[in-house]
Amino acid sequence: MTYRLSFGSNRLLVKECGELISFYIACSDWDQVKQEAKNKNILGYDTQSSIIRVVHELCTRLQNLTEQEINFFCTADLQDRTLLCWISVCRTYQIIGDFTQNVILEAFHNYRESLEPPIFEFFIEDQKSAHPELAEISDVYISTMKRVLFHMLRETKILSENNNLQSVMPSDSLLTTIQTSKNDAKSFFPMR
Repeated sequence: MTYRLSFGSNRLLVKECGELISFYIACSDWDQVKQEAKNKNILGYDTQSSIIRVVHELCTRLQNLTEQEINFFCTADLQDRTLLCWISVCRTYQIIGDFTQNVILEAFHNYRESLEPPIFEFFIEDQKSAHPELAEISDVYISTMKRVLFHMLRETKILSENNNLQSVMPSDSLLTTIQTSKNDAKSFFPMR
């Protein structure tokens, strides 16, 4: 399976995801959500092309949440909303899911204290044999992906500002919601 690499220009954008989910709850049609978000420019971007691109990526991510998870998002606190956005990213971009499972969780379960950004570059190098599309991207784009990914990891509190690995504490309600749908929280959350 080819890695989808288009996450490199977007952080989690939790607030904006909340607005998109509100639109979706009202109409249950992702194409309509994209049109509404574009018309209202919920991102506040200057160019139509940026609005269209980012709204498309965010909707693609959110479509990887189950209906139950989407409904939970509406009443969740900021931390659970952030973790649902992280789940949607891990499900949408296999490269991030693989990095989380193979690098972050392994480091966490082996009691490593920190995770420095260069480890992402090593991960990319390791994956090139199985994913030749990675050989086609520039070092600049790899650096951008690394910066965006580590920003997301800090947003979710998987990493501290000093890149220390931290246990994530989703609410019991969020864990129950995930367990009754795709049951993949343990694949994407370092938890003790």
